[in-house]
Amino acid sequence: MRWLYADKNNPQEKDRIIAAEEKILRWWRAFSDKQAEIIALLQNETQFDLAAWMKDNLNCIEENLMWEFRPGHTKPYRLVISSQRDKSLTPYIAYMLSLAPELDDWEFNMFLTGQNFDKAADFVSSKIGVGIGDIAFKVDKGEHNTIELTFTAADDKEKQAALMTLELVLGEEIASHWISKVNFVPPAKKTFGLFKKELKGFFEMEDLKFEASEHVQDIVEDILPQEPFYKMEFAADFDSCKWSVFKSQPKDNQGDYPYQTDLAVGISCSPEIFQAAHSTIPFFSNRFSKFDEQFCYLKIEGNDKLGNCTFADYKELEAAMQKNLASCDSGCVIGGGTGLKYSYVELAIADINKAIPDIKKMLIEAKIPNKTWLLFHDADKRDEWIGIYDDTPEPPTFIENEENG
Repeated sequence: MRWLYADKNNPQEKDRIIAAEEKILRWWRAFSDKQAEIIALLQNETQFDLAAWMKDNLNCIEENLMWEFRPGHTKPYRLVISSQRDKSLTPYIAYMLSLAPELDDWEFNMFLTGQNFDKAADFVSSKIGVGIGDIAFKVDKGEHNTIELTFTAADDKEKQAALMTLELVLGEEIASHWISKVNFVPPAKKTFGLFKKELKGFFEMEDLKFEASEHVQDIVEDILPQEPFYKMEFAADFDSCKWSVFKSQPKDNQGDYPYQTDLAVGISCSPEIFQAAHSTIPFFSNRFSKFDEQFCYLKIEGNDKLGNCTFADYKELEAAMQKNLASCDSGCVIGGGTGLKYSYVELAIADINKAIPDIKKMLIEAKIPNKTWLLFHDADKRDEWIGIYDDTPEPPTFIENEENG
């Protein structure tokens, strides 16, 4: 179910979007009316049951929404509305925040922030019944611009405590976007109550936020490109770009092939992004660009011909798409592919709202097949899609595939 790019002119989505928007706007009106009292509560100048009020006004929209109030970065106060573990709700929250009012004292965010270590340690101890003082950790580089964490743990309770501490201390964005794997090893052996030998490279848990954040910052500063993809040399000289070729063996007769499950041959000028997008590790664009670029792709019905399209072949389509995006500095083509049923054009989009109208206009004028969609690699945008035509149907998904047998 899409939210960010839902179409009110689509009869199948109109009623759902209008109903959701009414609920969301009602929530923001209630918050605006209550903001002065909430500020007074945060300043310990009044008392009322904030949790009950939020449940009655926010969680009546979606019961799985999480929230917290914190000092703001650019304004005095910040309200965070989060999906936490349910990433399918992330686009819905982004849609909610797009309807938020502009208030002098408030900023709004969708990622829960990391807590103070001592506060988190006390909470973990009260919930699980074990302290985290004897747990140690280390940070290693993971695959596809991620980090891996290894904790010492003597039993399942300490493992549970380590995982809970991770989520509380690091904050939601680092925990969900940057950590690809969590490992556990036995603690260092003790002799007469003292550590016999320290585990190499391990730190005390109070250093968790600093060490993990430092490793993420190292990736951002040392590994990610220093300029947007559309400004790179290959974008200015598309034909001379060095392409990497990838091959796979998709299963035949698998219905309508959701996402890129029919992909047989792919090419990319950024093999690390291609491999990451097709790995089991959830993909997030901010691990590959620090310029808010989104890595997405066109999915086009047909694997050998473009029907009545004015482009002679997919190579000509890719070149035209590259020229179109480059002309307005909104993105570039970084690859493509051919599947058993569909063809693909891989894109790095710097300004999605600016690029969409130009992409749709160009493809409609070229008479691209009706079943052509812009889809996203990001794990929390897997259900988002943009149809090229007003009557382009919803793209195939795994749920539909299973229902259709």
